[in-house]
Parts: sequence; C-alpha cells; structure tokens
Amino acid sequence: MILNINPNRMELLRIRKRLALAHRGHRLLSEKRDELSRQLMELSRQLGQLRRTVEGELL
Repeated sequence: MILNINPNRMELLRIRKRLALAHRGHRLLSEKRDELSRQLMELSRQLGQLRRTVEGELL
C-alpha cells in the first residue's frame, strides 16, 4: 500500500505510532487465534470422551 506521506518529522512520528498500533493489534489477534484453537482442541477431546461414554452405555 503506497501512502502519500510528507517527509517531515511529524509524519515520521505519526507513522511510527500507527505502525506500533498495527503490530500490537496483530499480536493480540494472534494470541486470540491461539486461545481459540486451544479451546477448540479441548472441546474436541471432551466430545471424544462423551462419545465413548455414550457408545459404551448403548452397547
């Protein structure tokens, strides 16, 4: 993405803040993705255990 940026110190500081915010947002989204994956795996394990329990009771 090409931005029309004036070559001065104020623009540099503004762009640095914007970049830092983007990095922080990316990190937070990565952590959220990892936690959701962990929760999904835990639910999958619980589902497997429940399925085995139900199958055992039906037989």
